Amino acid sequence: MDILHAEREQDDNNDNPVADDNVDEDEQPNNMPFNVSEFPRQLAAGDGHVQEDVRTALYQQQAESGRDYVTNFNTTPPRTVTLTKLRTMYRNKDSLGAMGMLSGRHRLVIGNDHTIPKDGPNVVPRVGPHYIDHTLYVGNRKGLDAAIPKIRADHNWQVTLDLANTHRLWPDSNVACLPFNPIGRMVYIGTRLQEQLWLAVVPKTFFEPNHPDNARTAYPALNAPSTALTQRHALMIVMFIAHAFTEMLFQDIHCRERYPVPLTRAAVKESTDILGRVDENHRRIILRLEDFKRLSHILNTGWDDWVAQAPPSWKEDNFLTNNAPVGVTIRYGQNQPLLVHGALDDERRNWDNDRNYTHIRQFTFSLATHISYLDVREWRDVPNFQNEGGIIYDKSSDDPMRTEVNLEDLPLLDADGFEINVYNEQGFRVPRRAPVQFYTCGALLNLHSVHELFRSDDDAHGNTRNKAHFDVYPLACTKTLGNIQSRSLISNFLPHLTQIDGALRPPLVGDDDNRVEGDVVPGDPIRGASVLHGISCQIYNELSHRVRDEAKFHPVQLGMISAALSGTTAKDSARRRWTRRLQQCNHSLPHERFNDKVSGDNQPQALRFENTYTVDVYRMNEEFRNGSDIYDHVIRPLFKTWSHPTVLSPIKDTIVVFQPNRIPSLFAWATFPLTALLETIWEMHSNTLVDGAVIDPCIIEFTSMIERALNFSHTGNARVLCRRLMDRAWISLGIIHDGLPSISDAFELTYSKEHYEHKSG
Repeated sequence: MDILHAEREQDDNNDNPVADDNVDEDEQPNNMPFNVSEFPRQLAAGDGHVQEDVRTALYQQQAESGRDYVTNFNTTPPRTVTLTKLRTMYRNKDSLGAMGMLSGRHRLVIGNDHTIPKDGPNVVPRVGPHYIDHTLYVGNRKGLDAAIPKIRADHNWQVTLDLANTHRLWPDSNVACLPFNPIGRMVYIGTRLQEQLWLAVVPKTFFEPNHPDNARTAYPALNAPSTALTQRHALMIVMFIAHAFTEMLFQDIHCRERYPVPLTRAAVKESTDILGRVDENHRRIILRLEDFKRLSHILNTGWDDWVAQAPPSWKEDNFLTNNAPVGVTIRYGQNQPLLVHGALDDERRNWDNDRNYTHIRQFTFSLATHISYLDVREWRDVPNFQNEGGIIYDKSSDDPMRTEVNLEDLPLLDADGFEINVYNEQGFRVPRRAPVQFYTCGALLNLHSVHELFRSDDDAHGNTRNKAHFDVYPLACTKTLGNIQSRSLISNFLPHLTQIDGALRPPLVGDDDNRVEGDVVPGDPIRGASVLHGISCQIYNELSHRVRDEAKFHPVQLGMISAALSGTTAKDSARRRWTRRLQQCNHSLPHERFNDKVSGDNQPQALRFENTYTVDVYRMNEEFRNGSDIYDHVIRPLFKTWSHPTVLSPIKDTIVVFQPNRIPSLFAWATFPLTALLETIWEMHSNTLVDGAVIDPCIIEFTSMIERALNFSHTGNARVLCRRLMDRAWISLGIIHDGLPSISDAFELTYSKEHYEHKSG
């Protein structure tokens, strides 16, 4: 029962004073940046497969031997099954036939009746819409500058302080997004509009831009178990804010004792009302813009004096004396559209008002662009006068042989019906016709060829190597179609990023004063250093984002049937969770909920290309340190880059275009063998699920393995696949190496024997 223990332990160890123990953390609204490979932590197998196993299986025909069951798997030839056959079984509700597909090895074949050739003259890419999905700001001095807008007054602006959740963990696992090591330094203090508001208690050297400690490889580290401040250090921050409110004469908050000793939560409650008035355990404090600016000013100017006056017992570990607080804000999941037609001036104005970049050190953000394909049935010509002005060329800017063309003398189509493309001076294609009637087609990455997106130049021997590591996440039992993640950007995007970055840098120091690029100027930014950095990327189907838009995980990912079967003897909060799971499954099983959610026409099915970037604002040319210039010279050019032929053409070579509305059905049809088996298990045992009933552990374990295989089919994350049990049963071997899961005959016999002996005993 090893793979079921984690969820129960969470129920027993939940000591959050303000948490609702009736609500599973994994079902809360998103509290971390969207990660296409994320899965519920209770399903993390202690001996789970690693993602490299999935990538290796793409190019190897056999699993690595070493055990009898692996040898038997490798010597069993896989059979093919078409998606059309699975579709017929699904529509006919042929559960027995579908479950029969789990016997032995099978590989899924997706025929031409489900895809569209992307090389035809009337199948064209569409780039957009564009979204911002994640922002993170870090101030450059003590205080809360990361959250302060440029505007002087706004009657709708507010911050809500919430100091009862200071134990909260920093939500972003990508530490490259911060200019310091967050371990043991982060404390959540509330929300700014829709953003989380944090204080990071950073080394004082952080405020010296050119200090050696600010090199990414040299960030000072604390010996701490998590990103959160220790309770003792968090209480110190609470007492400083109470001290600041006392100076501000803010509401009824004041300090009866500025430095309570011993420093405990109870002592803080006795010393100030900031955590709650009499008999109040959780207080939220609303700050207007003026109040918030005053609080930030006191943090900036009063921190050192407040630390100096603190008692020796508060400073014995040197944390207060060696560090100081800087404001950090983070927002994710907003999925707000940008480059909205007709609204560019509004967007620019909003960016300019949102932050005062004078006191921002670093700005991190994720931009997402949707790329879909149109199957065009009717076109209209675009008059030449509507095209951009300037010189028009026959080839893009990456081709040194390009020549100028005259549109009046150039035919629209070639002999095969393809549009004769032309390009502007920057190398972007200038459209000469526009679609009028078309079908929008979904797409998935071809994992066999996606390495081409990360290729580097050939070496001296003609070998091509990838510039960056990337992980593949196959979907819907296909093995070869799915999502990817990388700690870099795709190769052909990087030259455009470098070009954008070059325009943001301050001028190099001239030779006349014997200083060159890279020299350190005390008190000034490093001249010539990069300003804009690509941090990571993920490419996934838009459907993945939709089904997890409001909650961290969709129902298929949560192992709900296993939880309903295993929780009959649970007590207290675990029993309440079991009751909720049982009610949910009795109403409809998880895969039924998912299928209902994605049924119907016009489901989102575009490929979503999401890049995360960081801007070192303090290194920028000073004239660009404002929101409107960041919008014009960073945000818009980054979005536009996806349309450049040098970026778009390689993408086309690595995708499979599906017929309209086919991708949502792909999940239902391809996983039907698994969902048919889960339905059968539920029908057999749901009536026996009463309080105190003992369910056969073999049934629970087997159900958990099937649900884990279904989870993998939706995420491609190998960590949910338990090696010790699922490899032996062939379930994980089948789903990694063939796409479709399989159950070995030997396991079926062993399972049946154990099940019989258990019943007899």
